[in-house]
Amino acid sequence: MGAREFTDGDERLRRMTLVGAVGSRVYGPMWQTPLAEAIAEATGRSFGRARVSQWFQETTPKPVPMWVMDLLPGIAREGAARLRVAADELDAMFPEGGAPPGAQGEPEADGEPPLESGPPAAEAAPDVEFDLDGFMDRVLEAGPSGPIEGEEAMPVPPPVETIAVWSSHVGWYQSPVRR
Repeated sequence: MGAREFTDGDERLRRMTLVGAVGSRVYGPMWQTPLAEAIAEATGRSFGRARVSQWFQETTPKPVPMWVMDLLPGIAREGAARLRVAADELDAMFPEGGAPPGAQGEPEADGEPPLESGPPAAEAAPDVEFDLDGFMDRVLEAGPSGPIEGEEAMPVPPPVETIAVWSSHVGWYQSPVRR
């Protein structure tokens, strides 16, 4: 943490978009509290969800500090690793598959060859290799809307619109806006 930074509007938007993209992809729709906890764990200091929420206020949002941007790649990689483990555990729970008929990769799909996943598929196709860490490096280098070398551009979802809500049971918390 350090001296006050002065950033232009484009840089503020870039940082906010990147934090929102990593947070929502790693932690899901209610990502601000777990992201604040990850920042607190990485810094060893108290860091609350309210601070993260300030970066996404509609009027006069606070800028995302550069030291947070420096922590973001590590948080993204740790989250990606955790998601890979969870995906492997889910695959192990249902070894026979279970995708609905006609889903991508299933033989019933219209003229589409089956796409297998998991350890047997990796052994059967050793020449096909995907480096997730390398892909994450390219994504973080390109930024939230930049082109990723060798990949099709993927649109960045808009930040989840939320409001602060007071509850006498839990205090202030963040709730998605329902329309």
